[in-house]
Amino acid sequence: MTKMQRIVLQLYLQQIEHIERQITDLDQALAAALAPHQDAIELSNGAMFMILRTRTSYRYGRMSHRPWLVLYE
Repeated sequence: MTKMQRIVLQLYLQQIEHIERQITDLDQALAAALAPHQDAIELSNGAMFMILRTRTSYRYGRMSHRPWLVLYE
Protein backbone atom coordinates (compact mmCIF):
# COMPACT_ATOMS: atom_id res chain seq x y z
CA MET A 1 0.00 0.00 0.00
CA THR A 2 1.42 3.37 -0.96
CA LYS A 3 1.72 6.33 1.39
CA MET A 4 -1.08 8.13 -0.46
CA GLN A 5 -3.38 5.11 -0.16
CA ARG A 6 -2.69 4.98 3.59
CA ILE A 7 -3.56 8.66 3.93
CA VAL A 8 -6.82 8.20 2.03
CA LEU A 9 -7.66 5.11 4.08
CA GLN A 10 -6.94 6.98 7.30
CA LEU A 11 -9.28 9.80 6.21
CA TYR A 12 -12.05 7.31 5.47
CA LEU A 13 -11.57 5.60 8.82
CA GLN A 14 -11.73 8.97 10.60
CA GLN A 15 -14.93 9.73 8.75
CA ILE A 16 -16.40 6.40 9.87
CA GLU A 17 -15.40 7.14 13.48
CA HIS A 18 -17.13 10.53 13.27
CA ILE A 19 -20.31 8.97 11.89
CA GLU A 20 -20.21 6.33 14.65
CA ARG A 21 -20.01 9.08 17.30
CA GLN A 22 -22.97 10.86 15.71
CA ILE A 23 -24.99 7.64 15.68
CA THR A 24 -24.19 7.07 19.35
CA ASP A 25 -25.27 10.62 20.21
CA LEU A 26 -28.54 10.19 18.31
CA ASP A 27 -29.17 6.81 19.95
CA GLN A 28 -28.69 8.35 23.39
CA ALA A 29 -31.02 11.25 22.56
CA LEU A 30 -33.66 8.82 21.29
CA ALA A 31 -33.35 6.69 24.42
CA ALA A 32 -33.75 9.76 26.63
CA ALA A 33 -36.80 10.94 24.67
CA LEU A 34 -38.46 7.52 24.80
CA ALA A 35 -37.54 6.69 28.41
CA PRO A 36 -40.92 7.79 29.83
CA HIS A 37 -42.61 5.29 27.50
CA GLN A 38 -40.60 2.19 28.40
CA ASP A 39 -43.63 0.08 29.20
CA ALA A 40 -44.93 -1.98 26.31
CA ILE A 41 -47.43 -0.06 24.19
CA GLU A 42 -50.09 -1.82 22.18
CA LEU A 43 -50.33 -0.48 18.64
CA SER A 44 -53.51 -0.26 16.58
CA ASN A 45 -52.57 -3.32 14.49
CA GLY A 46 -52.24 -5.50 17.59
CA ALA A 47 -48.44 -5.48 17.55
CA MET A 48 -46.55 -4.41 20.63
CA PHE A 49 -43.17 -2.83 20.98
CA MET A 50 -40.91 -2.42 23.95
CA ILE A 51 -37.88 -0.25 24.42
CA LEU A 52 -34.96 -2.21 25.76
CA ARG A 53 -32.31 -0.25 27.58
CA THR A 54 -29.34 -1.59 25.67
CA ARG A 55 -28.38 -3.93 22.92
CA THR A 56 -24.85 -5.20 22.55
CA SER A 57 -23.43 -4.96 19.07
CA TYR A 58 -20.00 -5.51 17.66
CA ARG A 59 -19.23 -2.91 15.05
CA TYR A 60 -15.78 -2.43 13.57
CA GLY A 61 -14.22 -4.73 16.16
CA ARG A 62 -15.46 -2.96 19.29
CA MET A 63 -18.45 -3.46 21.50
CA SER A 64 -21.10 -0.79 21.87
CA HIS A 65 -24.32 -0.64 23.89
CA ARG A 66 -27.22 1.08 22.21
CA PRO A 67 -30.89 1.50 23.00
CA TRP A 68 -33.00 -0.70 20.76
CA LEU A 69 -36.63 -1.14 19.86
CA VAL A 70 -38.07 -4.65 19.69
CA LEU A 71 -41.32 -5.30 17.82
CA TYR A 72 -43.64 -8.03 19.11
CA GLU A 73 -46.47 -9.40 16.96
